[in-house]
Order: sequence, then C-alpha cells, then structure tokens
Amino acid sequence: MKQVGRELGVGYVLEGSVRRAGNSVRIAAQLINGADGRHVWAERYDSDLEDIFALQDEISKNIVDALLVRLLAKELVAITKRGTDNPEAYQAFLMGRSFFNRGHEARNIQEARHLFAKAIELDPHYARAYAGLADCDSYLLLANDPTATYENVIANADRALELDPGLCDAHTSRGIAMFARALHGEAEAEFERALALDPTCFEANFFYGRNCHAVGQFERAQGFYERTIALKPDEYRAWDMLRAVHVSLGHHEEAIEAARECLRLMEGEIARHPDEPNLLCYGGCLLADLGETERGTSWADRAAALAGDDLRVLYNLACCYAKLSRPEEAIDCLERQASGSQTYVALVTGWMKNDSDLDPLRDHPRYLALADRLEAQLRQQRADGGHFFDHRRRCRSGPQLIATQTVISVEGRTCAA
Repeated sequence: MKQVGRELGVGYVLEGSVRRAGNSVRIAAQLINGADGRHVWAERYDSDLEDIFALQDEISKNIVDALLVRLLAKELVAITKRGTDNPEAYQAFLMGRSFFNRGHEARNIQEARHLFAKAIELDPHYARAYAGLADCDSYLLLANDPTATYENVIANADRALELDPGLCDAHTSRGIAMFARALHGEAEAEFERALALDPTCFEANFFYGRNCHAVGQFERAQGFYERTIALKPDEYRAWDMLRAVHVSLGHHEEAIEAARECLRLMEGEIARHPDEPNLLCYGGCLLADLGETERGTSWADRAAALAGDDLRVLYNLACCYAKLSRPEEAIDCLERQASGSQTYVALVTGWMKNDSDLDPLRDHPRYLALADRLEAQLRQQRADGGHFFDHRRRCRSGPQLIATQTVISVEGRTCAA
C-alpha cells in the first residue's frame, strides 16, 4: 500500500472486496494511510443488492468521517451521484468502464460498448451509459473501426446531455469525435465546456492536449499533458505525448526524462501484454530516442509481425521505423494509411504534420509525394472544404532527440481531490 501511495501520489488508499451470492452482497473495506501503511478505518457490510446504493453512500460517509474532512455540497453530490436507480444497470456500467480502462485496443472497447448498451437496455434514461457509448465510438473512430460513426458519437453524447446537462463525459466524447474529424476549433470548445464542469477529467485534459498538439500549439499541449500526468501518473500515453512535444520545442533534457519514464511504464505493460503491437511500436520509438537501436529494432520487427492490416499499428510502426533510420519501410506503412475511412485519413493527414517522430522523413521524395496524395484525396472526398495541411514543413521544428495530489478513482474516472 505504501508503494501504491507513493506511485500514485495519494494520501490514502481504499482497499477491499465485494462478494455476491444471489441477491446478497458482502463488502469488506479498509482505509490505509498511503505514507506509512497504517490502517485508519475498517468495516464489513452485509446487505441485499437492492440496498447497494444506500450502502455505497454509507461507506463514502464513513471514509469522510474517518478522514475528519468536511465536504462542500457540490462535493457531496459528486460522490453520491450515480445517474441510475437500477443496480443491474449500474453494475453493467461499471463493468463497461473497467473494460474501457484496460487499454484502448479495439477488443476492449467493443466489450465496453456492449456493456454500456446493456446498461441502457436496463435503464433507458442512464445518461452516463450514453456517454460511455459515445466514448467508445470516439476511440473506435480514431482506430479506423468501420462500426463507429461520427454521427453516432454526436447522437449518443447529445442524448446524454439531454438527460444530464452537466455531464462532463458527454462534452469530452463530442470533443474527441471532433478531434478525430480534424475539427480542431469545435473540439477545443467542447473540451473547454468539459473542463469547466470537471477540471480533473482525464480524457478531456489528454485529448485537449492532443488537439493543441495537432495544430502545432506545443506549449499549450505540454501544459495539458503535464496536467494529465498529475491526474494519472502511470498513464504511458501521456508521457509519450509529453516526450513528443518536448522534442518539437527543442527541450532535449526534458524529452529524455519523459522518454525514460514512459519506457519504464511501457516495459511493465509489455510484460503484461507481450502480443500488443502498438505497445511494441511505442516502446521501439522510445528505445530509438534513448540510443538503444538494437533493442528498438527487435521490438519494431515484433510489432510488424503482429500488425496485420491495422492502420493505427502501421502508423505507429512508421514512426518507429523513421526513428530507426529505416525510411523506406516507414513510408511503406504510411502509404497504407490512404486506405482508411475519410475520418481516419483526415485525422492522420493532420497529425502527420506535427508528429516529431516523422521528422526524419520530411525531405524524403516519397514522403512529399505521399503528403500531396493524401491532401488531394481529402479534397476529393470532402467537397465542402476541410482542414488540409502542408507536410513539407512542420509549424515549428526542433532538434531531434538523441540519447548517448492526492488522486481518487471514481467509477473508472481519475479525479484530483
């Protein structure tokens, strides 16, 4: 528990178990001081499933009392608000958040989507379940999944807002979808609305950073990535994005530090998921940055063997090859991106412009020709106009990287306290 407290930067850790037999539930809970491992409070509860919400509120109140703190009215609403009175719908929603948070690979997101849909079947007025559907489709849009559409994201997010106008999650989902369509101004407005409702929303901070990053606002992106890391220190994606903006800003030492921390986290993820190609691509880029090219090449080759036709993996593999001085293989992967959906091609075309991992390719004739083809393809597909980019130069170029709060988790969302 001391290790958990130290790594997450939290003052207290709630540990416990939930056992269910038929309609009966037994909950054991104990509150532990994250600094010294001392038990502050412990209790066991037996209840019927129908009373689970009242029991959850009782546990929350006991923790607050044990910590000798006084909650403001708004804070009290936040820890007791669930959005449904149906225990089965609530359980399906929590299971969906669990799958969503396991990793943003298509198989996890599809399972999460199924569970959010089940929650809606059980309670058609469950706003957060609609926002969960929108979350899932937003991520599937980013992954070029043909089952996800921009229209579905917006429809589910809007339905969530009809049911709960103050729901941060729904504005975040809208923002991610708009980011995926390269509608950067509209996405920024949604992220602003989301953060006004909940400044500690992980996804809103992370994708606001991604949105700024995509249009070359590197200093703003850095601030959002740093805030994301403060909310969730073990999130390797935020460390990787922070590394990338440091490279773009010419912050050599900071980029190396971020790369090392990201690699440390990623090695643990790869140990748990050795067959996940995106992890291997991310890790290969970091190893290249840190001068471990032989190991980076090994990871890249493993990722290539697992990539198949997954365009997102192939994009990340292109970044890896570019940093490992394998430009022809990198451009081979990038050329495959043109086969994606209109939304995906627009996203990739915009992102390539400010992705520092691709800087070694900027003057390569094949890369320049590809950039022109992608832009022509988008002009053809989007007759109503859109956001197109000149890939010949990044908005702001930096040197290549060369290497010789207390937080509580509420229903799968990470929040600062």
